[in-house]
Amino acid sequence: MEGVTSIIFVHYGANEARDRLGKESFESLYESVKHLPVEMIVVDNGNGDSQFFLDATDKGKITHYIRNTDNLWFGYARNQALDISTGEFICIVDNDLKYEKGWLEECLGFLKQTKGQKLFTTPLWVDRAHLKPKYYKNPIELNNEWHLVNTFAGSNCWVMHREDYEKIGGFENHYIAGTKWLQKSCKLGYAAIIPIKPKAEHIGLKYTEYAGYSKKQGVVITKKYINGQKECLN
Repeated sequence: MEGVTSIIFVHYGANEARDRLGKESFESLYESVKHLPVEMIVVDNGNGDSQFFLDATDKGKITHYIRNTDNLWFGYARNQALDISTGEFICIVDNDLKYEKGWLEECLGFLKQTKGQKLFTTPLWVDRAHLKPKYYKNPIELNNEWHLVNTFAGSNCWVMHREDYEKIGGFENHYIAGTKWLQKSCKLGYAAIIPIKPKAEHIGLKYTEYAGYSKKQGVVITKKYINGQKECLN
């Protein structure tokens, strides 16, 4: 759909703390984009009998809801959502971020100014592991300000044109699916525009009560949806 952004939010509640954090993250996400033309696709990767997003769905905040009865991992779940997405823009978000108002507008503004270039964008700053000079490309001037461009930025949250996503392709079913996807995009010459000031904060850190979802474990490659189907909520 022209002008619409398909936002993909995947959640797996490894423990109560992660469920609370996921809820907080989703609420900040929703509040920051509810006034925009967005298609909100949520995949609940399950944790026993819990249904994490029932409150959100009751409030009409979600366009499509997929409930997996097993944890199929983030890469597989993201692909499930991407398969039914229809937006002109694709946005991948993690379930342990807090989002500021205006982050999506800024990202979309950057994309519209750089259409046709191998660039996507992120509301996050570069993490410490990717601050090395080899990951940086030439900076770009947008709105009379210079922005850094990094080939490995945005693994936790990025926005891009659908046609660019389709050239890069979907996610591997891997416990670091975001990093694996960036490695693939980098090989094709893509890189992320970084904001001068971050518009999102990563709060699901290791060594806190929120840790636990990323531990390597067995993966069940089986499609299972609650009641055997996806739900369209709007």
